[in-house]
Amino acid sequence: MQISKKEYLAGITYFSGWWDGENNGWHSWLPKYPERTPLLGQFQSQETMDKEIIAASDYGVDFFQILWYPCYSPATAAPHNKHLGEGVRFFMASPENNRMSFSVEYCNHPPFAVTEENHWKEACAEVVSYMKHPSYLRVGGKTIFKIHSIRAFLTDCGNDIQTAVSWIQYLCELARKEGVGDLLLGAGSWVLDDFSGIPELMAQFDFIQFYMGFPDNPQEEEYSYEYLMEFALNEAKRCAANVPLPYLPFIPSGWNPRPWAETGNTYFNLPDKAQWKKCLSEVKELLDTNIKYRIPDGTTEGQKMFNIYAWNEYGEGGIISPTTGDGYMKLEGIAEVFK
Repeated sequence: MQISKKEYLAGITYFSGWWDGENNGWHSWLPKYPERTPLLGQFQSQETMDKEIIAASDYGVDFFQILWYPCYSPATAAPHNKHLGEGVRFFMASPENNRMSFSVEYCNHPPFAVTEENHWKEACAEVVSYMKHPSYLRVGGKTIFKIHSIRAFLTDCGNDIQTAVSWIQYLCELARKEGVGDLLLGAGSWVLDDFSGIPELMAQFDFIQFYMGFPDNPQEEEYSYEYLMEFALNEAKRCAANVPLPYLPFIPSGWNPRPWAETGNTYFNLPDKAQWKKCLSEVKELLDTNIKYRIPDGTTEGQKMFNIYAWNEYGEGGIISPTTGDGYMKLEGIAEVFK
């Protein structure tokens, strides 16, 4: 979908991990954290997606960046893994999908890593078929696609730079052959990466984007949300100063994975309304004052664009979706600052 140029493009990561059935995290922790119960549907379904598109678009969200997991290896053969692709399919099938766009984030962390060329070509064919949908996100006439971890991608290719470059070029050539056109490629990484040592591979990409990041200072008590916010802002400034490609800022809506009962983690209080609006406003200022945060779109000024972690990472605490605890507070903040 070619969105007529807006001053800002607001995106939110979408995770398809909440099916009605076995191996779903809801069943183990939701009774202890009822404030995280989503108002638009506890389980992913066509009806839930339709409601989510309406709600997100009504408050000025331009696209969902949907996590997509390739399931081609024996390690991903478990029946429940098929549900991880339902977000893309439900969005494409929704009668409401003309309200906003979607893009694909190719999740290549274990066990979903693609390490064989024939499987990579299968993954490319599937992703390119999604790109043909009229609501797929395009910026400046080019189609957006992000690889979750560029370092993991190099590992998937046997740590061979030429193999990794050739795989990227295959995807780009297939997209052109299938009528999708040119791609705008995002290289995903973990925070604090300097992207050194792989210039030939990085030259295949158009921008850098992190999924999520936080200070790795484990303690039992929660840190303040301001600490998390400042970390994200400082990382944006570091990348603008030191990374050769444009940087697409991420905005953390929260990080508190206590429901997963993991030890040795870092926890943060979830934001209140004032803290949330402050974070959004500071990212807006970054976009307004530094072209390094803008995605190339064929114009001299570039496209102001950001992505929020996350619509529905309920277990981790990255939540924009309306819930019994926060209601529509975070969507209201997006509308007030950016719409």
